[in-house]
Amino acid sequence: MDPVILVMIVIVIVAAVGGVLFWRRRGLSANDTAPGVETIAMVRDEAPAAPPQSPPSQGKAASNDLLEAGITATLEIVAGPDARAGGVNVGKHISLRKKKTTLGRNPRQVDIQLYNLDEPSSVSRLHCSIEYYGSMRCFMITDEGSSSGTKLDSLSLTPYQPVALRDGDLIELGLVERQGVIIRFHTDTNPPETEELHGARLRLHMGIEAKDTIRQLLKEEAAPDVLPCDVFLSYSRRDRDVMRYIRESLEVSGITVWSDENLEPGSKSWRGLVETAIERAGCVLALLSPDAKQSEWVGEELNYAKIHGVHIFTVLVRGEEGSAVPLGLTGVQWVDMRTDYEGALEHLLKTLREYLGHT
Repeated sequence: MDPVILVMIVIVIVAAVGGVLFWRRRGLSANDTAPGVETIAMVRDEAPAAPPQSPPSQGKAASNDLLEAGITATLEIVAGPDARAGGVNVGKHISLRKKKTTLGRNPRQVDIQLYNLDEPSSVSRLHCSIEYYGSMRCFMITDEGSSSGTKLDSLSLTPYQPVALRDGDLIELGLVERQGVIIRFHTDTNPPETEELHGARLRLHMGIEAKDTIRQLLKEEAAPDVLPCDVFLSYSRRDRDVMRYIRESLEVSGITVWSDENLEPGSKSWRGLVETAIERAGCVLALLSPDAKQSEWVGEELNYAKIHGVHIFTVLVRGEEGSAVPLGLTGVQWVDMRTDYEGALEHLLKTLREYLGHT
């Protein structure tokens, strides 16, 4: 064969093979890329990464029931740890979104967790709940059977009895000195106020419908009658435990005692009952402590007793003389019950019996 022809045949074959490879390569689209080969088009067309999840809403199965109704309420932790909701730290200011919010240590039981389960806290696993009652147009707090109790403005709550909350109320869960919590309640929805209630708080009683509560409370407000007593006890709510100890000891000894433990200090009904009780008492026994010295109500009680000439006996239960004895009682001899309870109590009983004429 002629060499020239042979060269031409080789050139044609090479050109044909090259053309086939060229068109095959050009015909590959970005979506037809060979396995394992990543192109710019592939990277661009990939679905974007999912954005980070937002922190869970406060509370289990959270809803915006209150926000949708235009009702606002906030819990401000004054003393205690940051709150957690759904396992997320939500800080010390918590907006209430649900009609009912539970508080405590067990995240499986509560919406707002305060302290961990393994921490030595006096806050119970399920401590209390705060609920909005539409029929009453207000929020109410309920102690859910906690072991260390719930206080509302220093007044101990009866377990399972809802009590109305007001803007600015101070709520105490457990004992502050034993890893408790103090919370300030903020809201623009306060309970209804009527002159007939005399400033007392609304309460829901077992077996009583919400709509009947005001009527029931008015009935209770008119019911109490103050009987004459031997001793009127004046004390700070923070000294409630020692007050109970002294009261029980006096009553066992045959001395009748009156205290305002089940009343709300400062209300009109409280003032009227306290004034009557002091007027009808044989004497006043003041439990002195730094908190009692700072208490507006203790000061009013002692001043009222002085005005009406009711003799005042004093017992120092906490603190030093300078921090616990009010100005009006300086120089008055007091019984020291800070260390020797039994000895001081025996001396107190003897003094009261002699004064009251008990044999």
